[in-house]
Amino acid sequence: MFGSVAFHRVAAIIAATLVLGPDGRAQASWDVASGQAIATHGRFQPIMNRIHCHCAVASSSLVQLRDRVFTMSREPTDWLQWHTPYHDPASPLSRRLAIVQQQLKWALPPLLERPLRVISICAGQGNDVLGVLQTYPHADRVHARLVELDERNVHTALKQVEALQLRGIEVKCGDAGRLAAYEGIAPADIVLICGVFGNISEADIFRTIDALPQLCGRGASVIWTRTRRAPDITPAIRRYFAEHAFVETAFDAPDEVEFSVGVHHFVGGPQSLQPDHRLFSFVV
Repeated sequence: MFGSVAFHRVAAIIAATLVLGPDGRAQASWDVASGQAIATHGRFQPIMNRIHCHCAVASSSLVQLRDRVFTMSREPTDWLQWHTPYHDPASPLSRRLAIVQQQLKWALPPLLERPLRVISICAGQGNDVLGVLQTYPHADRVHARLVELDERNVHTALKQVEALQLRGIEVKCGDAGRLAAYEGIAPADIVLICGVFGNISEADIFRTIDALPQLCGRGASVIWTRTRRAPDITPAIRRYFAEHAFVETAFDAPDEVEFSVGVHHFVGGPQSLQPDHRLFSFVV
């Protein structure tokens, strides 16, 4: 048995390097001679050549440890400054925005027989949605809720809404990771999850997908983004969507950049909203 200090050091290394499978568990074994880590339900990088242990651990514990290590290794993100690259049309963020907006344009129906509901999770300054609705001919029949925690970004989004005279747009300052933020707007016809999956744990990504039937009406479109920086988990995300009543209609992944934009169509049955349920927590 390891001493408590040694155990926590090993656990922190495991947590920082683990790529979890969507089943929520991982098993690992280290071999003294090879120094390789072998996973039954996960993938580990080679870690050390003097440890021999066998462990089977719940993913929740690993995620908590890994997220603490990851968070301590980075400066907190300033989410107002994060938007600065949007001012450069050639930046990867601006290029991603253009793809997201194009996918949103295609998701908006040319004719509306009833009011349309849109949810934007972690909406930032609202660029994904507002840049499209300002030219949408039926914008007056769109009820959109943009949920953002940073008050400075909320203020910027509200100014844009006022300038564009988009009366059906609601900018809510609150925790987008809680389903309570979507009471009164769910089920929606379009759900945007942009800039989220790269800032939460793998377990929270799959938990969010699990809960999407509470936010989506039948036939809803979900637009999401995720970096393909190694380790690239977008294949696992796409498979998980497919296994949970979502049909992929687009996946944009330009070769020269690391971002990707996915679009899925919900073909399952909507579920009742559980406002006390948490989707995710940011780790940066």
